[in-house]
Amino acid sequence: MKIENVKLTKVYINDTKKDGTKLLTKDGRPYKKIAIQTDKHAGYLSDFIFRDDDEKLLWKVGDEVEITVWQNGDYKNFKVPTRLDRLEIRLNELEEIIKTPDGRNIKEPNEYPKDDIKVEDLPF
Repeated sequence: MKIENVKLTKVYINDTKKDGTKLLTKDGRPYKKIAIQTDKHAGYLSDFIFRDDDEKLLWKVGDEVEITVWQNGDYKNFKVPTRLDRLEIRLNELEEIIKTPDGRNIKEPNEYPKDDIKVEDLPF
């Protein structure tokens, strides 16, 4: 996962199906679809809006926003990164920094050699 700063070139928000009926979840709650185009991606990226106070409802062409993007079958989806997403990215970066010389992650405790340390070998 990667957080990207993008500039919005198109923004479409819709709350109806092609036949004009409202979009409803399985339990009957209304929702909206949002499709955006950006300066860094070809085609549309899509997401869903379930809350009336969602920040994406205020997005307009020309806005610069932070998103994460992923492929889901034939579609590209996006979302606004959460604090948990940011933490996961930082953790992945730290894990890359502390890999062992052979490219593996940090060794498990039982992988270290078990040398018996003798008291007479201690330097103090």
